[in-house]
Amino acid sequence: GELHPTVCCSVKTYPVPGVLSLLLAQGAQAEVISEHELWLVRQLGVPAAHIVFNGPAKSDAALKWAIEAGVKAIHFNHPEEVARVSALAAQLGKRVKVGLRLTSTGVAGQFGFAVADPATWDTLRRVLDDPWLDMVSLHGHRGFYMRTAADVRSHLWPMLEFARQANQRWGWSCKLLDVGGSLAIPTVSALDKRAAR
Repeated sequence: GELHPTVCCSVKTYPVPGVLSLLLAQGAQAEVISEHELWLVRQLGVPAAHIVFNGPAKSDAALKWAIEAGVKAIHFNHPEEVARVSALAAQLGKRVKVGLRLTSTGVAGQFGFAVADPATWDTLRRVLDDPWLDMVSLHGHRGFYMRTAADVRSHLWPMLEFARQANQRWGWSCKLLDVGGSLAIPTVSALDKRAAR
């Protein structure tokens, strides 16, 4: 199918409402990792369908709101989240869009499931079999800067290969590929750098 790239701004990176409002006005969506960030984007009027919920420490209150409102995706960081989100979805009677946060850097846990770990496949199977969970996405955050095309390829390739294998094994198709942050882009103009000297 066609690719439809979307920019989701990291609320952790841009926590100032005025700055966020400018980005959102340009068509950006929101990526949040905490209850406070979720509250902030709600105050700014971001539709639930434009919110991706990441992070290793999601509160029950934030998860309940995200499930009930129907966010774009909730990304699991660790296996314990699967049963927790499923139970909340069942309690609310709402099927929820979810995904796995993958890592190929070896830093599992905070940055998700290791692509090379067989237990990651067990988790994916649990998610696919759960009637309250709609597996729609894969998310990956490199954890350190991507400065070259080779860096980007080395980040994307394991995620794409994981999606290919999941499709081959179980017919699952990735609807949303969230490539995360760590793109090394300049955030200060040359003029500002000179003024700061």
